[in-house]
Amino acid sequence: SDKTHDAIVWGQGSEQQQRNKSEDKKANTKPVTAELGNVSPVMLVPGPYNDRQLRAQAEMLVADLTMNASFLCCSAKILLLPKGWDGSTKFLKYLRELLNKIPPRKAYYPGAFSRWEKFRSSRNDVETIGQRDAVHLPWTIFNNIDLENDPVCHEEPFCSIISIAYVGDSDPENFLSAAVAAANDKLWGNLVATLIVHPKVQKTRKPVPFFDMAVRKLRYGTVSINAFSGMSFVFGSTPWGAYPGMDAKDIQSGRGFVHNTMMLEGIEKCVMSWPLTMFPKPGYYPTHSRSHKLLRKLVRLEAKQSPLKLPGVVTEALIGSV
Repeated sequence: SDKTHDAIVWGQGSEQQQRNKSEDKKANTKPVTAELGNVSPVMLVPGPYNDRQLRAQAEMLVADLTMNASFLCCSAKILLLPKGWDGSTKFLKYLRELLNKIPPRKAYYPGAFSRWEKFRSSRNDVETIGQRDAVHLPWTIFNNIDLENDPVCHEEPFCSIISIAYVGDSDPENFLSAAVAAANDKLWGNLVATLIVHPKVQKTRKPVPFFDMAVRKLRYGTVSINAFSGMSFVFGSTPWGAYPGMDAKDIQSGRGFVHNTMMLEGIEKCVMSWPLTMFPKPGYYPTHSRSHKLLRKLVRLEAKQSPLKLPGVVTEALIGSV
C-alpha cells in the first residue's frame, strides 16, 4: 500500500514521515518504484445496449469485484452511472441478481473487518448481499455516494465494497465528460479505470471522436474497455503501473511500470479494448460453471504443452459457458 511505500521512503511513524516530507528529507535515498492500490472506477457509458449486452457487462463487473474476495489493487470500487438513463436501473438489477448467486468469500486480508466497519458505519443507503460471520464479509453496495466528501473516494476500502455515484446525463458525450473529470479529480489513485461502452458509441466520430478523447484524458496507467482491467497485468507483455508523474510525497498508486516485456519507453498508459459479449465466457468469471476444471487443465497445458490437451480445455470452456 501507499503506507508501506511511505514507511520505506520517509521513515517509520506518521510524525516522522510528515516531518521528513516537510523538510524533503528521505529516510531512504535509493530510487524506489512501487505498484500500489486504487479506488478503481468503472464507467457505464449510455448507449443502445440490448439486455444480453448489459447483463454480460454486469457479469464482467461482478467478476472484477469478487475475484480474490475483492483483495486486489485493481478491484472495482466505484461505479459511475449516468443520471436519468433507464439503462442504469437495468444494469444494477443484473448486478444484484448476479451477486446474489455468489456466496461471500473469506475476508482473509488483515484489517478487512475493521475497514469494512469503518466505511459501513453511519450510512443509511447500504445493501449487503450474503451473510457476515466470523470469517466472511458480505458483498456490500453503497448507493448514491457523494463524490466530493465520501471517504470511499479518498481511501481504498480493500474489501468487498463497491460504491455507486451518478454523474452527467443520458447523453454519452456529456456523461463521459463528467465521468472522466470525476475519475481524474475526485478519486484516489491512478492505476486502472474501466469503461463500458457500446461499439456504436465507441465509433462515433461526429462532431468529434469524443470517446477517444475521453480515453486520452483519463489519467490512469491502464484503461480497460469492456473487460476486467487486471487482464493487463495477466498478459505480462503489457506495461502495468500507475499513470506517470506521481510525487513521492503523494505516491497514490505508485511510480514506474512492471512487466513491459517489449521494453517500451516513455509509457503513459496501456489501453485494452474488448467486445461487449464473449463466448466462451472467461474462465475467471464466478458464473463459469466449470472454471475449477478449466483452469486446472489450462495450467497443465501451460506446464507441458501438447495439442492432445487442447480438446479438454475447449470442452470445459464451452460447457461452463452455457
